[in-house]
This record gives sequence, C-alpha cells and structure tokens, in this order.
Amino acid sequence: MKKTLNIIILLAYLLFFTACSYAMTFEEGFAQVSRKPLAVLVYAQWSDGYQNALAQFRKSQQKLGNVYNFVELDIASKDTKAFNQRYNIQPRLPYVTTFTNMGKISRYIDSACTSSFDCLNTTLKGFIK
Repeated sequence: MKKTLNIIILLAYLLFFTACSYAMTFEEGFAQVSRKPLAVLVYAQWSDGYQNALAQFRKSQQKLGNVYNFVELDIASKDTKAFNQRYNIQPRLPYVTTFTNMGKISRYIDSACTSSFDCLNTTLKGFIK
C-alpha cells in the first residue's frame, strides 16, 4: 500500500513538473498577444551573460506569469525563424522585447536591465496598465 502511494505521489509530481516546465513557442505566445502581453527573451548561448539573463527572466516569469506570456528564444532554435519573419534580431544579446496591440513591439529592454531581476521586473510591471 505504501509503495503504491509513493508511486502515485511520484507520478503526480512528474505530471506537475512537466506541466510547469512547458515552454511556450513564439508562435503560441504571439497568437495570444491580443489577450495577454508577450515578453520574449532573445539570447544566444555564446552571448555574455545569457545564463544570468535567463535566470532573471525565469524569476520574472514566476512573479508575472499570470499577467504576461513568456517565451525564451535562443537564436539557434527553429522557433527563431517565426520570430525573424516578422522582426529583426537586434545586436547586444540578450534582451527582452515585449509585444501588445496586435503584435507591435511595445518595449525593448536592453541586456543590462534584462540581467537584473529588479530592473526587469520593474520595467515589465510598469508596462502593465
């Protein structure tokens, strides 16, 4: 009985973890931009500070995930093609771009701010009306 309970708890944990770690693609986030703003972290694994920016972006996602959709866009991924068909990738990676109003770029957040949780979170909150 205890073994069965442990297996059920383990399966529930794995199901929860899988659901929470689902990564939204740019196309999925962009399709929902009329209902919920979209924040896209654009980075490359070779860019300075990308790991810190990724960590700060994920912390912001935990705080503001009910207000924004969040997308992590590694420029080496297949998802980049969909992004690059609409927008140019800016230099000085990593950075965050926010979208509202039918897909218009609303705000560009530079790498210095993207690498600071306080700056990134404050900037994203300030954008919400």
